[in-house]
Amino acid sequence: MIGTLSDEFEVNVPAHEAWALYGKLEFTYICVPDLFDKVDVLKGTGALFHTNEDEISKVDDKNMVKEVRASRGGYLSLGFNSYGVRFEVIKKSENSCIIKVTVHYDVTL
Repeated sequence: MIGTLSDEFEVNVPAHEAWALYGKLEFTYICVPDLFDKVDVLKGTGALFHTNEDEISKVDDKNMVKEVRASRGGYLSLGFNSYGVRFEVIKKSENSCIIKVTVHYDVTL
């Protein structure tokens, strides 16, 4: 079964300020420091974070998008064929934006 779940919420800060936090390569590491075991910078400002179970596979500063995908263990060991989360910061006005989180998955039932 392939599916998508999505939720969004508004924050009362400019989009560039929200992205300054969400877009940081270190954001997830700061939130859950025990989860990461290494960081590999692939090219430019792009990076691939290796965790025990996930990797941050895309950071797009221009479009304010970050994508994380399961790479081993975790959800994959529970029967998911793939599992990924996409974070987006969408400008709403000069002083507010939408944080949108979308989960994409493929699971064998």
